[in-house]
Amino acid sequence: VRAIVAARLPDPALALLTSAMAAGKQLDRVHYLKGKALLEKNQSAAALASFQKSLALNPKAIDSVVAVAEIYSLQGNHARSFEMMQRALKIDPQSVPTLRHFTVEAMKSGHTSAAAESALQLISRSQSPEDLYLAGAVLLDAKQEENALHALQSYVAARPDDAQGWLAFGLANERLSHTGEATKAYDRSLQLNPNLAESEFHLGLLSKLQNDTSAATRHFERALQIDPRKARAFVEAGKLYLQSGQLPHSLELLQRAESLDPNDYETQYNLGLVLSKLGRVEESKQHIARYFQLYEGKSRQAPASAGTAKNPGF
Repeated sequence: VRAIVAARLPDPALALLTSAMAAGKQLDRVHYLKGKALLEKNQSAAALASFQKSLALNPKAIDSVVAVAEIYSLQGNHARSFEMMQRALKIDPQSVPTLRHFTVEAMKSGHTSAAAESALQLISRSQSPEDLYLAGAVLLDAKQEENALHALQSYVAARPDDAQGWLAFGLANERLSHTGEATKAYDRSLQLNPNLAESEFHLGLLSKLQNDTSAATRHFERALQIDPRKARAFVEAGKLYLQSGQLPHSLELLQRAESLDPNDYETQYNLGLVLSKLGRVEESKQHIARYFQLYEGKSRQAPASAGTAKNPGF
């Protein structure tokens, strides 16, 4: 009996549609509300169809535009999501939530310049610390380090207990060659969260820059204890052991790096060096040949890929 009664109960989305129509709501809004109800039931395809019906009736229905963008984003289609957020921003250019969403999708879809421009607008319009962090991350990605530094400095002032914020602030300082400030920021991030491999790794890079190989090695090894899949830490530690003449250990670390990222040309180059020093000439030649192959390929691809947005790593 319960099954029969349940089967006759109206679908929540259809019930919402009926009640909205009875209340005299505009039809485009009705389809939007139906789409939201369907989305809550994880029926994304049906929800998308409802939002698109809403937009067919009213191309300026911004809630439906943003909802479509969100569905595309969830599907990993950031290019389509970015297009929809461009449309939303034209409809309501003063909306901070719209600007925030546009910034995220611009970054994810590789529109670095657009992301950086909207990040600067976000900083000027929003006092939210989280918006400052987002803008700082986007600006770092766009290689606008000075602007990123100002945003992240304000963020850590507002959120002094956020380890990720101090890591990001450290990255901005490091890129600007503010070595002392970068070191302090990374140290602070590790005080708040001792398991940030990225902070240990960058402290290793800074120590190496200051010719403190002992500290550099310690930081790289600590980064690997935290994250055994951090290929760059294996490479940097392997290079230090190569320089100090500890060839078998250098080889072991570089081989670990290769297993994680076989297409890194720097790894191949250093494998060629250490194998040559170990007298394994033929193997060395293979890695050097692979190095040239990867390096030339990277050089050819550089103009096309320059400026694409990538995860800042924090």
